[in-house]
Amino acid sequence: MENKNEKKEQTPVAMDDYEKGISLNALREEKVRRQQRGSPTRELDDLIIKIGASGEKDNRSQ
Repeated sequence: MENKNEKKEQTPVAMDDYEKGISLNALREEKVRRQQRGSPTRELDDLIIKIGASGEKDNRSQ
C-alpha cells in the first residue's frame, strides 16, 4: 500500500494539443466503460484533471 506522505515520482511528458486531445478522449471513454460496469473512476478523474490542466500556466502568460 502506498504511503500518502511519500513523494510520488513524476515523469514529464511533452504533448501537443492534438496528442493531449487524443489522450483525454481515450481516458473519458475508459471512464464511461468503468461507470457502465460500476467500477470506480477516481484515478481516471484525477488523471483527466491533471492532463487537462497541464500547460494552462503557459497559456495564461501569453
